[in-house]
Amino acid sequence: MYQYLLKPLFFKFNPEKVHDFMVWFGKLAGKSIVSRSAIGLVYNYEGKHKAKVVDGITYRTPFVLSAGFDYNANLMNILPSIGLAGEEVGSVTARPCKGNPAPQLTRLPKSKSILVNKGLKNDGVDAVIERIKKNRKTEAFFVLGVSIARTNDPEASKSIQAGIDGYVYSFKRLNEEKVGDYYTINISCPNAFGGETFTNPDLLQDLLRALKTVECKKPVYVKMPINI
Repeated sequence: MYQYLLKPLFFKFNPEKVHDFMVWFGKLAGKSIVSRSAIGLVYNYEGKHKAKVVDGITYRTPFVLSAGFDYNANLMNILPSIGLAGEEVGSVTARPCKGNPAPQLTRLPKSKSILVNKGLKNDGVDAVIERIKKNRKTEAFFVLGVSIARTNDPEASKSIQAGIDGYVYSFKRLNEEKVGDYYTINISCPNAFGGETFTNPDLLQDLLRALKTVECKKPVYVKMPINI
């Protein structure tokens, strides 16, 4: 259905509007057990046992939605119905971010790809925490990771310490509220205020030392730029 019907239709529209529509539709479909079950009948995986255990976390299939698509945690209830074992929400930041000026998504037809310039658009860690706590329906069967980044605004780039404080705030709040099955520290976002400051090894050590002051018993990863 997607390859021959939906994809040709979607590609006639602005990709940002298509993304917003799919998030809206997925959020709506995830609210009802009837719609979740109906979509699951068509798209859920019911084949051979494919579960994987990584760092003590069991994934029922090897497929997880990466960070950047569902940055405000609106799709966590519908994604299990299409066979995904989990998703990484975010990246979330200490304060809400509007993201970069439009266009935030641009199609590149020749390479069959899309240029993403979201600039860490999200509602802020506190709003995302409340949304997850209020709406999550599938904790036992769906892994929820959270990607954490520095707020994309001038305030966070005033100093190295300001950037570190933002990471620590988000990390602390997520752990305090016991939201998220694992965490990813995103130091790879070039299209934001301050750039990729913490790819500097010494500054990364400063950041990690600060994060270690927060009690955390869940797996923690670092998202690095692909060229390092």
